[in-house]
Amino acid sequence: MKISTKFVTGPINQIFNPELGIYLPPYDDEKEIISSFQEMAIRRKDKKYSFSELQIHLFETMLKEQRFIKKLEENPIKNIPDDVQEMILETAKFPFYAMRNIANGMAFRFMDYNLALMQSVGTHSNGVDDLSSDGILHELEYFSTYTDSTSLDDKVFMCSLCDLVGTGDILTKNDDQFELIEVKKGHPRGARISRQKERLKSLEDFFNTRIETIDNHKIQLINLKCRKNYCSQLDECISNCLINDIAHFNVSDYQITYCINLRRDQNAIRKDIDKIYDEIEKLFGKRYLDLISSKYMYKTGLNVPFSVFPITSEHLSDLLLGGVFFISFISLEAIEKHITDKGWKYINCIEHTTKNNSFSSPIYFAVDNNNIEHNFSIPIDYLLDCGINFIDLDCLLENSIYIADNYSGMFTVFYEDEYKIWR
Repeated sequence: MKISTKFVTGPINQIFNPELGIYLPPYDDEKEIISSFQEMAIRRKDKKYSFSELQIHLFETMLKEQRFIKKLEENPIKNIPDDVQEMILETAKFPFYAMRNIANGMAFRFMDYNLALMQSVGTHSNGVDDLSSDGILHELEYFSTYTDSTSLDDKVFMCSLCDLVGTGDILTKNDDQFELIEVKKGHPRGARISRQKERLKSLEDFFNTRIETIDNHKIQLINLKCRKNYCSQLDECISNCLINDIAHFNVSDYQITYCINLRRDQNAIRKDIDKIYDEIEKLFGKRYLDLISSKYMYKTGLNVPFSVFPITSEHLSDLLLGGVFFISFISLEAIEKHITDKGWKYINCIEHTTKNNSFSSPIYFAVDNNNIEHNFSIPIDYLLDCGINFIDLDCLLENSIYIADNYSGMFTVFYEDEYKIWR
């Protein structure tokens, strides 16, 4: 065995030459890290101190990844084409995005799978650009102190870890209530602080009174039955595609999902994807939607975080790190037949909705021949729920009938016992 010694002094940039290059960890190493964080997030979700320690560990790792990405951006690797440089940079971002998605799942579980609460506190959410900023570090200090100084029943979540919370910096809860806390350093004053206080108070009042007026429009908070999903089939499909490169499963008569293994030759992947689209065109014709997991993976407000899916941590890691992705194909003709088989007529307005790129717009208006009060619109996010979150369409349609029978005007929904369908 050879033994050597070294003595170093001076700034770090004089010891290591940034032009020497930066090496990305192997995929399997990154997968091990992401799988471990996911396992810990699930195991510790009902604890207090171990959950807080996990958040600090996750914060530090995300900060390290963020600095690593910045270093890559500032010190491009020499003598390689720009497109390869861009590919290396995008690959380097996957672990950070994966950790953010795990933090999103932690926040969603922390909010007791309450979609209404998630959407309300995420109204202004854009994610955090710089985890090393003075404001975020002050939040971290407050978070640590708050964890130690509150009762054993109070659990604490630092909102800057995730993309789901845009209102408030610290979220606390016990068996009776949630509390949103804005963290400010010093003695803040001014109109901006007043607006933030009003926003917090407005949110509090909405969940206490279950009604709020925005721009002279009343918004109600209503309860709906728990939905159901088909995520367990996704888990099996990912497992099969890692063995056979491609796998698929039929979600329903209107939806088929393909999983593709990306850790192989790019030309083979392109051929397989072309083959999939040829098969879908033979089956569904040209009228279908293709919803690709990578496109919606880090968009919040549109879908439940992948990290709460009831799939194994290893398969989740493959999904988040880009080793696997899925495409859900939804036949518009089959959806229309599904609506017709229920005894409804429909008006197709998909073209108008997609042209305006509006997820809040309807794709169909449904009309019940037997009961005119059952007329309702089907928004495009219903199909996003089916294609990306594998929610059963009939649950969404039954909810629409219930709402048409019992409510009018604008509303947001709370799904009862939603935890039953997620991990």
